[in-house]
Amino acid sequence: MLTEQGPQLIYTRPWQCRQELVPTALPEVLGGISMPDTRVTSSDPALTLEDVAQEFPDWHCYAPGINGIVFASLRGSSPLVIVRGPDPVILREEIRSWMAVHGR
Repeated sequence: MLTEQGPQLIYTRPWQCRQELVPTALPEVLGGISMPDTRVTSSDPALTLEDVAQEFPDWHCYAPGINGIVFASLRGSSPLVIVRGPDPVILREEIRSWMAVHGR
């Protein structure tokens, strides 16, 4: 349809347009789809608090259960250093960030 503003597309069946955006292949066929900010792929298992603790042995990771927030404290630090996040992925990034800023 042409209007004074220029050409316009008018879809009479919007579900057909949305289908073009949805991949038809299964995730196994596509392989892992990278998520740029976390470097986790769709084929990777979910990161757990234990995984974070193994990656950073100098940190004690725990989840006291307050609104699902997870915490990590640096062992032997004085004053006490604690970082937190809503999930293990963010907690890992917070630990990395603290270590980068403080040179540890």
